[in-house]
Amino acid sequence: MKMHRVRLMLISAVLIIPLSMSACQATAAKIQAPSALDAAWLQKSGNITVTFNAMMNFALAGDPTGNTYSYPTQMDVPAVPIIWMGNIFNGKVTNSGQGYNLTDEVHGSVSADGTWINEMTFSRKNLGQAGGSNFSVTLLNVPLVKAYDNKTTNIAGFLKKGTDVQKHVSKVEFNAGGASVSTTYVSIDWADTSGVLRLELDFATGTGKRQMGGPSLSGGGM
Repeated sequence: MKMHRVRLMLISAVLIIPLSMSACQATAAKIQAPSALDAAWLQKSGNITVTFNAMMNFALAGDPTGNTYSYPTQMDVPAVPIIWMGNIFNGKVTNSGQGYNLTDEVHGSVSADGTWINEMTFSRKNLGQAGGSNFSVTLLNVPLVKAYDNKTTNIAGFLKKGTDVQKHVSKVEFNAGGASVSTTYVSIDWADTSGVLRLELDFATGTGKRQMGGPSLSGGGM
């Protein structure tokens, strides 16, 4: 019975799949695309979406077994409005409702020619859960490709699946709950072959806008 409660706590505290990507909207802006990605073109983007999926291992404070628990986990920030200052971008968006109070943030820098993300961090704080929760993911050396489409308003992006994702993820942090009952990120199974490993990001035109609504919960197949 005690182990059952441990698993239930992990479901509710950790595996939060935020709002679906279909809920993210951006204002369309038809602009002339260059033949290749460059810094001026990239800086026309007004929002960024980042999604990271992996098989992650977590530890529970007070668990007498000392075990870690592995679950397919998604950490993402959808359509965060960004401001450019030269080659540096920063953004923040908040969203609240019954049972949740979210703050998503991004900050990073790109190469002078706009074809690489040198480093960026995306994070989420949720003060609405019991004890609160937060995650933070830092990315390094992410190559970008031009992804222009009048319908989707994409400017540039990146998508990679499988073990090569590890090359671009330098740090992951997660914790949830109070001091005596908490869930903490331990590690990622980079050798996982189930198809979970995936990293995607998109720069797009327009100001990001998230549809109001709470996050959904996933048991991750438990």
